[in-house]
Amino acid sequence: MAAISADRPASPIHDPTLVIHQYYKDTDRLQNMPRPLKKRISFTESKDENFSFMRSEYRDKLFQQTGKAKGNLSLKEEPEKTPSDSGSEGIEKEGKGATEGGEYSNDAILTHKQYKEALAMLSQSPILSQSTTRAGPHGILKREGKSRRKGVRVRFDPLALLLDASLEGEYDQVRRIIQEVPNPSDANDEGITALHNAICANHSKIVNFLILFGVDVNSPDSDGWTPLHCAASCNNLKMVRALVERGGCVFATTISDKESPAEKCEKEEDGYLGCFEYLNDIQEKMGVVNSGTVFGVYTYEAEKEDELNFKDGDQMKVLKKGDEDETEWWWASKDGREGYIPRNLVAMYPRVKPLFN
Repeated sequence: MAAISADRPASPIHDPTLVIHQYYKDTDRLQNMPRPLKKRISFTESKDENFSFMRSEYRDKLFQQTGKAKGNLSLKEEPEKTPSDSGSEGIEKEGKGATEGGEYSNDAILTHKQYKEALAMLSQSPILSQSTTRAGPHGILKREGKSRRKGVRVRFDPLALLLDASLEGEYDQVRRIIQEVPNPSDANDEGITALHNAICANHSKIVNFLILFGVDVNSPDSDGWTPLHCAASCNNLKMVRALVERGGCVFATTISDKESPAEKCEKEEDGYLGCFEYLNDIQEKMGVVNSGTVFGVYTYEAEKEDELNFKDGDQMKVLKKGDEDETEWWWASKDGREGYIPRNLVAMYPRVKPLFN
């Protein structure tokens, strides 16, 4: 066996390929999200996000009505003031960005009171009705004197429905919609998959179904959290065992803090000892039991001559684990060739073959 060179880097982190979906932009979903997912997601809401901005066509019509220059107005919460004049002249003087000529600059701001006065002015003007009848695309609702357009249907993204059903525990919906998803292992913009959702919401029936359907049990989110990390952070031994025995990688590490699933077990919560001891036991036995057989759960291309290439599902035999000073690389054999493999990209058991391929 070759000695591990001093310049050998730490074992690689598998970079997740993220499929972008606008799923967790809804603040209500964030409030109802299970604790493990909340730990992984950051959401900052703008202070002005709760306010409705004036639509551009209404704003332009307003300035035409008042005879003032157009500008990009934003709505800002300010203490109400008593205008010295009424009507559009009062709005001019109260506007924060008004110039001496009575015109607004591009960064002019309307207060709530000014905004209400502007809407009241528009409601008494034929301009509002003109705006609502502008030419352009129409909705699917039936209008007076017009027949409903035929063949128009609203269709939601199947993956978004799968993510939602997995989080809400809708088993029948998961079984139905998963047939319409090209790849049920795909994720949202945080890298979170349907399996992440089902685990964190403690829906064991859905978890078992997704695993047996062949979704990727090692799919990492944007910080490297795999479903096994989520199950371990819940101290859910039943789900942890199910994931490990179907190809879950116990040495997978997160990106920010480089922690394995065992290190994510919650010490202050019930079930910690059983979950932590089980994961540590698997770590010790892996590469020893079953004649040292391990399976690739990611694809790895060798960067040095003394490393082995492997892909998801490849079988290898560990000949020697790393020394005390270097445990992230194991010496193994594959197809008659020997070399180093990164331990955080292999598992004790093979993954379930996907049914959707």
